[in-house]
Amino acid sequence: MKGGTMKPIIKKVILLFLFLLTPLLVMSARYPATLNAFDPDYATTMPGPTVLIRLDPQIRPRYVAPPISYQLNRSHFRQSSSATINVNYIGSGWTPEAQAAFEFAADIWETLVVSPVPIVVNAEFSPLGPGILGGAGPITIFRDFANAPRANTWYTVATANHLAQTDLDPSTADIQATFNSSFTAWYFGTDSSTPSNKVNFATIVLHELGHGLGFTGSMRIDNGSGNSECTGTNGLGCFGYDNYPFIYDHFTENNAGTPLINLPNNSTILASQLTSGAVYFDGPNARSTNGGRIPLYAPSTWQPGSSYSHLGEAYNDTAQALMTFSISAGETVYNPGAVTLCMFADMDWTVNEACQGDAIKGLLATNNGPTQLGTATQFKATITGGSSVSYSWDFGDGSSAGGADPAHQYAAPGSYTATVTASNA
Repeated sequence: MKGGTMKPIIKKVILLFLFLLTPLLVMSARYPATLNAFDPDYATTMPGPTVLIRLDPQIRPRYVAPPISYQLNRSHFRQSSSATINVNYIGSGWTPEAQAAFEFAADIWETLVVSPVPIVVNAEFSPLGPGILGGAGPITIFRDFANAPRANTWYTVATANHLAQTDLDPSTADIQATFNSSFTAWYFGTDSSTPSNKVNFATIVLHELGHGLGFTGSMRIDNGSGNSECTGTNGLGCFGYDNYPFIYDHFTENNAGTPLINLPNNSTILASQLTSGAVYFDGPNARSTNGGRIPLYAPSTWQPGSSYSHLGEAYNDTAQALMTFSISAGETVYNPGAVTLCMFADMDWTVNEACQGDAIKGLLATNNGPTQLGTATQFKATITGGSSVSYSWDFGDGSSAGGADPAHQYAAPGSYTATVTASNA
């Protein structure tokens, strides 16, 4: 057994060497807030945007366990939830299994954010475009409400309610979440073993609730047709609703560190930056936990509903992967990750977990080998400490999997070396 070197990203590798007898198998801040006194005639609300999640055609088997706060909530310690999420299930498709998966994801967010005001979600299945798994966002956005930390800045209604300590619009739900009824490969289980030909529904719900709670900005590029994204002129980049930015927008910048809201609005200059592949979120909490500013998704071709309001592709195959723009079959992610939670802290949410993931301790890997040819070998990884942990396995025969306890069936007798990597970066 070998122990890897502990690195700043808290990554540790254990190799298992076992011999199998034939025919037996062995697995061998920029934050200068200006506070305005609350004026009821000045408080403003508008409909919010919708952000999409797409299907990643590449299979990425990975398991990221629920956060420690959720695990404590479900353990004998019974740590109480700090927020309440109520769901209105609208229309057809909401089998008991689908509802249970949704409630599982909602329960996770309930232990991560703090709000005295219940968060109400309208959830439905409806046909969406090819490759789109779901879409969600705040039903309304608010600015210049009581206790607003920044003047002239839009907040999602859930964030605004949290800050105002009251429901600013009790007659309306807070988040609209829609999932593709034309997609048939949903997996409604909440375990760690999503089949490689299925998409974990709870993971998609967890992702989309993140957008509804506040992981969304106002930057966009006009396509010159249909509804005007900016002025109706093709190729112009713009930001703001009614000329006011979102709280998310205050922290985004280009490669040179220039805040995007300081660039000319309704301009090709802004458009070129939004498609430069070098857009970053640079809040103090997020920067601290990430060890630098956070890359955002900024492909060379603007993707409506995907560009800008997602983490960059550098976070794929990590414990921070939930808020990337796509999720693959076989991918199971039950934790927003420290980077996302720290972005929420920068955007004026109170979050329960420390932004920096706790160090991984006591990684141990076991298996039930030797096993008979034709019988799956069961693997298991355990730790004695650590948060936001994900596991990745290499079975030594060209196959891989995610999760803490995968099973794998070898095709030929022999001696194999299996490797498990646990990380929270």
